[in-house]
Amino acid sequence: MTGTQGSPRSPGPGRAPAARPPGLAPECARLAEELRELRKGTGLSLAALAERTPYSKSSWERYLNGKKQVPRQAVEALCRLAGERPERLLVLWDLADAEWSGRGAFGSAAPCPPRAT
Repeated sequence: MTGTQGSPRSPGPGRAPAARPPGLAPECARLAEELRELRKGTGLSLAALAERTPYSKSSWERYLNGKKQVPRQAVEALCRLAGERPERLLVLWDLADAEWSGRGAFGSAAPCPPRAT
Protein backbone atom coordinates (compact mmCIF):
# COMPACT_ATOMS: atom_id res chain seq x y z
CA MET A 1 0.00 0.00 0.00
CA THR A 2 1.36 3.43 -0.82
CA GLY A 3 0.87 6.51 1.27
CA THR A 4 -0.03 9.93 0.02
CA GLN A 5 2.84 12.11 -1.04
CA GLY A 6 4.70 13.41 1.98
CA SER A 7 3.05 11.02 4.44
CA PRO A 8 5.14 8.41 6.25
CA ARG A 9 4.63 4.78 5.33
CA SER A 10 4.48 1.97 7.83
CA PRO A 11 7.49 -0.32 7.61
CA GLY A 12 6.75 -3.76 6.26
CA PRO A 13 8.24 -7.02 7.49
CA GLY A 14 12.01 -6.82 7.62
CA ARG A 15 12.07 -3.03 7.26
CA ALA A 16 13.50 -0.63 9.79
CA PRO A 17 10.98 1.12 12.04
CA ALA A 18 10.08 4.72 11.35
CA ALA A 19 12.43 7.33 12.76
CA ARG A 20 11.73 8.21 16.35
CA PRO A 21 10.39 11.67 17.10
CA PRO A 22 13.13 14.27 17.59
CA GLY A 23 13.98 15.08 21.19
CA LEU A 24 12.82 11.71 22.53
CA ALA A 25 14.29 11.27 26.01
CA PRO A 26 16.59 8.24 26.39
CA GLU A 27 14.25 6.64 28.94
CA CYS A 28 11.34 6.83 26.53
CA ALA A 29 13.41 5.58 23.59
CA ARG A 30 14.65 2.65 25.67
CA LEU A 31 11.14 1.66 26.73
CA ALA A 32 9.86 1.85 23.14
CA GLU A 33 12.81 -0.23 21.93
CA GLU A 34 12.28 -2.88 24.60
CA LEU A 35 8.56 -3.06 23.83
CA ARG A 36 9.28 -3.45 20.10
CA GLU A 37 11.66 -6.32 20.84
CA LEU A 38 9.11 -7.94 23.13
CA ARG A 39 6.40 -7.69 20.48
CA LYS A 40 8.78 -9.06 17.86
CA GLY A 41 9.39 -12.04 20.12
CA THR A 42 5.67 -12.78 20.26
CA GLY A 43 5.46 -12.97 16.47
CA LEU A 44 2.27 -10.89 16.63
CA SER A 45 1.49 -8.22 14.06
CA LEU A 46 0.15 -4.90 15.28
CA ALA A 47 -3.32 -6.00 14.17
CA ALA A 48 -3.05 -9.26 16.13
CA LEU A 49 -1.74 -7.37 19.15
CA ALA A 50 -4.73 -5.03 18.93
CA GLU A 51 -7.11 -8.00 18.78
CA ARG A 52 -5.66 -9.41 21.99
CA THR A 53 -5.54 -6.17 23.98
CA PRO A 54 -7.83 -3.18 24.59
CA TYR A 55 -5.52 -0.96 22.48
CA SER A 56 -5.90 -0.27 18.77
CA LYS A 57 -3.39 -1.07 16.06
CA SER A 58 -2.66 2.65 15.58
CA SER A 59 -2.19 3.11 19.34
CA TRP A 60 0.34 0.26 19.42
CA GLU A 61 2.19 1.82 16.49
CA ARG A 62 2.46 5.11 18.39
CA TYR A 63 3.51 3.40 21.62
CA LEU A 64 6.15 1.23 19.96
CA ASN A 65 7.67 4.15 18.08
CA GLY A 66 7.75 6.50 21.07
CA LYS A 67 5.23 8.89 19.56
CA LYS A 68 2.85 8.57 22.49
CA GLN A 69 3.14 7.59 26.13
CA VAL A 70 2.31 3.92 26.56
CA PRO A 71 -0.18 3.14 29.33
CA ARG A 72 1.19 0.99 32.16
CA GLN A 73 -1.60 -1.52 31.50
CA ALA A 74 -0.44 -1.86 27.88
CA VAL A 75 3.06 -2.77 29.08
CA GLU A 76 1.54 -5.36 31.41
CA ALA A 77 -0.66 -6.75 28.61
CA LEU A 78 2.27 -7.12 26.22
CA CYS A 79 4.33 -8.84 28.91
CA ARG A 80 1.48 -11.29 29.54
CA LEU A 81 1.21 -12.09 25.82
CA ALA A 82 4.97 -12.58 25.61
CA GLY A 83 5.06 -14.76 28.72
CA GLU A 84 7.49 -12.34 30.36
CA ARG A 85 7.54 -11.04 33.91
CA PRO A 86 6.67 -7.34 33.79
CA GLU A 87 8.90 -6.01 36.59
CA ARG A 88 11.88 -4.93 34.46
CA LEU A 89 9.72 -3.19 31.86
CA LEU A 90 7.63 -1.53 34.55
CA VAL A 91 10.80 0.00 36.00
CA LEU A 92 11.55 1.37 32.51
CA TRP A 93 7.93 2.53 32.28
CA ASP A 94 8.28 4.43 35.59
CA LEU A 95 11.38 6.23 34.27
CA ALA A 96 9.73 7.02 30.93
CA ASP A 97 6.52 8.13 32.64
CA ALA A 98 8.49 10.59 34.75
CA GLU A 99 9.88 12.09 31.53
CA TRP A 100 6.50 12.23 29.80
CA SER A 101 4.96 13.98 32.78
CA GLY A 102 7.88 16.38 33.24
CA ARG A 103 8.87 14.81 36.57
CA GLY A 104 12.19 13.46 35.24
CA ALA A 105 14.41 12.26 38.08
CA PHE A 106 17.34 14.31 36.84
CA GLY A 107 15.42 17.27 35.48
CA SER A 108 16.01 16.19 31.90
CA ALA A 109 15.74 19.02 29.41
CA ALA A 110 14.48 16.59 26.78
CA PRO A 111 11.07 15.20 27.79
CA CYS A 112 9.61 12.49 25.61
CA PRO A 113 7.25 14.66 23.60
CA PRO A 114 9.05 17.51 21.84
CA ARG A 115 7.96 20.83 23.29
CA ALA A 116 6.12 23.25 21.02
CA THR A 117 7.92 26.53 20.56
